[in-house]
Amino acid sequence: MDIVQLLLDKGADVNLGGGEYGSPLGATISSYWCRSDIVQLLLDKGADVNLGGGAYSSPLGAASYSGKSDIVQLLLDKGADVNLDGEEYGSPLGAASYRGKSNIVHLLLDKGADVNLGGGKYGSPLGAASYQGDSDIVQLLLDKGADVNLGGEEYGSPLGAASYRGKSNIVHLLLDKGADVNLGGGEYGSPLGAASYLGESDIVQLLLDKGADVNLGGGEYGSPLGAASYRGESDIVQLLLDKGADVNLGGGEYGSPLGAASYRGDSDIVQLLLDKGADVNLGGRKYGSPLGAASYQGDSDIVQLLLDKGADVNLGGRKYGSPLGAASYRGKSDIVQLLLDKGADVNLGGGKYDSPLGAASYRGKSDIVQLLLDKGADVNLGGGKYSSPLGAGSYLGKSDIVQLLLDKGADVNLGGGQFGSPLGAATYRGKSDIVQLLLDKGADVNLAGGKYSSPLGTASYWGKWDIVQLLLDKGADVNLAGGEYGSPLGAASYTGKLDIVQFLLQKGANINMVGGDYGNALGAACYGNKPEVAKLLLEKGIDINKAGGNYGSALAAAAASDYHSPPIDLVCLLLQTGADVRSQGGCALKEAIKNGYKNVVVLLQEHGAVLDEKDQEEYGV
Repeated sequence: MDIVQLLLDKGADVNLGGGEYGSPLGATISSYWCRSDIVQLLLDKGADVNLGGGAYSSPLGAASYSGKSDIVQLLLDKGADVNLDGEEYGSPLGAASYRGKSNIVHLLLDKGADVNLGGGKYGSPLGAASYQGDSDIVQLLLDKGADVNLGGEEYGSPLGAASYRGKSNIVHLLLDKGADVNLGGGEYGSPLGAASYLGESDIVQLLLDKGADVNLGGGEYGSPLGAASYRGESDIVQLLLDKGADVNLGGGEYGSPLGAASYRGDSDIVQLLLDKGADVNLGGRKYGSPLGAASYQGDSDIVQLLLDKGADVNLGGRKYGSPLGAASYRGKSDIVQLLLDKGADVNLGGGKYDSPLGAASYRGKSDIVQLLLDKGADVNLGGGKYSSPLGAGSYLGKSDIVQLLLDKGADVNLGGGQFGSPLGAATYRGKSDIVQLLLDKGADVNLAGGKYSSPLGTASYWGKWDIVQLLLDKGADVNLAGGEYGSPLGAASYTGKLDIVQFLLQKGANINMVGGDYGNALGAACYGNKPEVAKLLLEKGIDINKAGGNYGSALAAAAASDYHSPPIDLVCLLLQTGADVRSQGGCALKEAIKNGYKNVVVLLQEHGAVLDEKDQEEYGV
C-alpha cells in the first residue's frame, strides 16, 4: 500500500496499460493477495474500470475469474461494463462460469450480463460452464435464456465441450434442452468427434442414439472415426464402424482414419480399418499417405502391413515429399532400407527438403545419408528451403556430412533456397568451420541470393564477426547489392551491429548505396530503431534525405518503426541533423499517425510537417 501510494504521489500513471494483466488495477485484482484497499485507492486515483487488456481482458473479468464478489460489486458500482468482450473467456460472465463461481454468475446476471455474449475459447458462458461440468451453472444459464447451440472456437458448441470432457450429465441436460447433436465446428468437428477422441463410449452411444451423423466431417481428424483412430480407441472405432462410419472419409491432418491410425502406430486399428476396406493410398495433408505417416513414426510392422496391402511406396507427400523422405528425416534406417527394397525412388523430389537425401542431411543422419548415396541418391538434386542436400547439411553444421557430400561430388555453388547457397546457409548458422571447409572447396564468396543477398550480408545481419572477417579476406564484395536490406551495410545497420557497420565502412562499403526495402543503410537503421547506428552513419556523411525504399525516406522509416519502443529519440536525431519533414509528400507524418505515435506526430508538426487536404481526411487530422 505504501509503495503504491508513493508511486502515485510521484506521478505514476494509474491507467498505463499493458502487461499480463492489462493495467495496475487488473494486476491488483489478479493477485493472489488481492487487497481491496489498494483497489479502492487506484479507483480513487482515477483508474479506468473498463480499461481492457491482459489475461482476463478487464478488471471485472479478473475479479469474476477469481471469484472475488466484493471486488466485483465494487467495480460494478464504479461503472464496470458487465458485457466487456474478453479473449479466452469471452466476458466476465464467461470467466465466472468457467471457474464455477455461481455467486458471481448470479451477480453478473442480475446486473445485466448478456448470457449469449459469444467469444473466447469456449464460445459462450454456457460453453465454459459445460466444459467444466458445473450442472448448477449450466442450468442457471439455460434458465436465463442461454442459446444451447451458440458456436465455439475450440469445441464447436456447449455440447461439443461437454462431450470432450466426458460430462455425461451435462450432455444429457443440453440434449434435453434442444442441443443440435450435429452442430459442426471446433477442433474435433462435432460433439461425436469430441467424444470419440476422448474415448467416452457411453457418450458416443448416447449421441448416436440421438441422431448424431457418424460421417459428419471436419476438425483436425476429419471425422469421428478419424479421431478415435488417432487416439487408439479400438472399441469406439468398432462402434462407429458398426454404425456405418465411412472408413474412407477423407480430411483432417492425417487424411483418413487409416492415416491417423498409422501415425498413432496402432496395428490392431490399422488391421481393422484395412479389413473394412480402407484405401491404403488415400492421401493426407502432412504425411501424404498412411505409409508416409507410419514411415515418419517409425513403426516397421505397420509399414510392412501397409506395403503388403498395396501401399504405393512412391506416393508423394507434403512436408517430407514421400514415405522415404519421412523415414530419412527421422533417421529410421530399417524403414529406409525396407522402402528402398520395395522400390522407393531415392530421388523423388518434393517437400521442405526436396529429397530424402536433403531430409537426412538436414537432420544429420550420416548413416542414412550414406545408405541413400549408396542407392544412387543424386547429391545435387536441387530445391527446397536449403537448395540442396549440401545446403541442408551446411545449415545443420555437421562437418562429416558436408565432407561426405562434397566427396560424392556435391556442387558447392548450387544456388537457391532461403539462404542462396550452402555457404549462405552455413554463414546464417554461424558455422565457421563449415564456412572454411566450403571456401576451401571453392565456394563462391559472392554468389548472390536469398533474403540477405550474399553470405557477407547474412553474416553482417547476424553480427558474426569472425565470419565477416573471413569472407572479406576471401574477397567478398562489400558492396554486393540485393536482398531485403540492400547491402551488407544495410543488413548490419538494420540489426544494430555497430562494430560490423564500422568495419564494413572501413573496408569500403558505399554509405549511400540505394536498395532494399528501406532505401539505404540509414533507412534500415531507422526502421530497426537503432539510433546509435543512425548517428554513426550520419557522422560518416550519409545522405539523410535520400529517397527510396518502402517508406520513401529515412525519417519515414523511423516513424514507421514498431521495434521495442516509439522512435522519438531517433526522430529527434534525424530532425536535428536536417531531415526534411516534407520529403516524399510528408510520408513520415503519415507513418507516425498510422502507428499512433502521438509524440512523434506532434514533433513532426512542430518542425513543419503537414498533410494535404486529401490526406488530412484519410488520416483524420
